[in-house]
Amino acid sequence: LKQGKKRSKLIDCFAEYQKDGVILFNEIKKILRKEENAREFLKKFKDWSKDIHSQVIRRKYMNTKGNTIAKGLAAVVGLILPIVLIISSLSVLSPGFEVVFSYFRVLMISCVVVSIVVLSMKRTVFAKWTKDGLLYYLKWKNFERYLTDFSALSMHPPQSVAIWDEYLIYATALGVAKEVRKNLKKLYPEPPSTPVTTAIYYNPTLIDEIGSIRLIAKSTVSRISSSSSGGTRIGGGSGGSRVGVG
Repeated sequence: LKQGKKRSKLIDCFAEYQKDGVILFNEIKKILRKEENAREFLKKFKDWSKDIHSQVIRRKYMNTKGNTIAKGLAAVVGLILPIVLIISSLSVLSPGFEVVFSYFRVLMISCVVVSIVVLSMKRTVFAKWTKDGLLYYLKWKNFERYLTDFSALSMHPPQSVAIWDEYLIYATALGVAKEVRKNLKKLYPEPPSTPVTTAIYYNPTLIDEIGSIRLIAKSTVSRISSSSSGGTRIGGGSGGSRVGVG
């Protein structure tokens, strides 16, 4: 793991589980079956997610005004309509008006449900890219197309084989690592002598394993929490012994 001036919080998620600069993901999966390790990993992952979000806000990549308006309207509707429903249920109405108002109640309940759904949505749903943000997004999409287009890769390959380690990490984040690996093997039938690329050449399932690590941690915490609430005491789960590697 190369240390820069400011290490990414994502690297911090794995820093404890590495040896000689190499992260062994299979060992992480075993270690995260212990509740203490799983909770610590999820905390660091959450810190990284918050850090990324704060960078997006700081760099003004997204305009969240739409989110503010939508959530504000949803909150107002969600507060006012229940009060109207309660008052109407206590009021004595004429038989003819009661029929009309019964349909109105159904409409109000539907609006309240929609308000709750809107309030639970992520803030990015109603946000939009700013000019700088859209440019940043399009650059990444173009890079993704470059990685997955074998003809483009063969005509303009990276100047250094070592850069494929970085490319594969980006490809994993973009969700196209499997396709990029196939293109890489076409360009280089023999694995380049770089840590990440070599590992993925000999263990293609590593791509899926990396993506499953967070799910394993969440599963451990959920399983042990549900067991404890049911009156069963779990003593740390399987794989609890700490291994001195990733």
